Amino acid sequence: MKSLSDSQVLEVAQNQKRILWLLLASIAVVIGGFCVAATGISGAGALILAALIVAACGLIGIISTVAIYRLARALEVAWPWLYVVCAFIPYVNTVTLLVINLRATAALKRRGIRVGLMGGDTRAVENLKRAAQPGAALNGGPATLVDNSEVSEGPPSVS
Repeated sequence: MKSLSDSQVLEVAQNQKRILWLLLASIAVVIGGFCVAATGISGAGALILAALIVAACGLIGIISTVAIYRLARALEVAWPWLYVVCAFIPYVNTVTLLVINLRATAALKRRGIRVGLMGGDTRAVENLKRAAQPGAALNGGPATLVDNSEVSEGPPSVS
């Protein structure tokens, strides 16, 4: 696998973190749905809560689908749409998330970024973000480019 640029690694880290947070949010919504169902609420309140849970699941699904596609594209996968299609198939979507997360983790570790439970190390990702900006210096200050084409070997001339 070829080496990714700083901007690609940054995109991988950001989308991996998004996907992991969305996965955590979807688990919370599902647990919330079970809790609402267990309370035995009926009538209009139950209908409103059910609609909110369905809307939250739909929103999480749409955002995670976009994040999966962006992550696959940043990892330079041959067919990024294959991951998107697999994200809609029950049970296969879990395997798809596992596979793309493992690929993202491997790409981040190859670049020396420590990866934890919720994605890449935040400080390392912030350093990458600063380095990926055009004109950024390594020490965080403004970058200065020196043009050596006009430097002469002799003493300065007086005109």
